[in-house]
Amino acid sequence: MDLEAFQIAQKLARRIRYLETIEDQLAALDGIPFERIVNYLNHIDHWKAHKELFLKAFLEGNMERFVSMTGVFPTRCESILAKRDPIFFKGIQASLKEDRTVAFVGVAHIPGIRKLFLEEGYHVTQEDS
Repeated sequence: MDLEAFQIAQKLARRIRYLETIEDQLAALDGIPFERIVNYLNHIDHWKAHKELFLKAFLEGNMERFVSMTGVFPTRCESILAKRDPIFFKGIQASLKEDRTVAFVGVAHIPGIRKLFLEEGYHVTQEDS
């Protein structure tokens, strides 16, 4: 969970709902293929060059480009994204039915969660600040 978002929600006396359990998180981490971790660490010399590209895409709000550029990250795998996105979606959807909701998820989860909302008939827009 984003610590700053958590602290702001606490200060505003907002209800905080966790979208997954610690057991869900640990199971997801256990599912990361070891080879992906080793491959990522073996390319440490590329990290600095890629950082600027990742940052630019992120700050532009270009989530598709950002996610496609970060495909080599060990966490861009089924156990982290495909299995967790539906869990997050269900939690956000349940929260929306109760009250106005703000959800904080990792950037890589946005396309999958967005797709699930669209499939359920929701209208999804991206706000530019």
